[in-house]
Amino acid sequence: MAVCVSKIDLLVTLPEFHASGDFCEELLKIDAEHDPLSLALIQARSELVARFREAIWPGWQIEQQINDVFGGPCRFFPLTPVGLEELGETDLRNRPLIPYAILEPLLWLLHMNGYCVLK
Repeated sequence: MAVCVSKIDLLVTLPEFHASGDFCEELLKIDAEHDPLSLALIQARSELVARFREAIWPGWQIEQQINDVFGGPCRFFPLTPVGLEELGETDLRNRPLIPYAILEPLLWLLHMNGYCVLK
């Protein structure tokens, strides 16, 4: 199960998510430490989302519910169609559009179904 966490660039606008700057910094650090489009990169990003789960989804045990409903493993995919520059900016005229990690869920699903597209 691929769980897409979209618009991560707007997490800073949520009052309950005070650590979003740290989240994005850690995400970029993970990217620098891993090969692009690798299973290790996807796993590290997913683990980061899991660590911030309570801040993203307060009071929701999402992993447990996914396991109960679908009975299988899941990966979290933090992504944004507009990029990680200008966090919190909602006016797209004021920011560069640099999609971040939008293909990884599809590539991971292909890989998990026998198509070797990831390292």
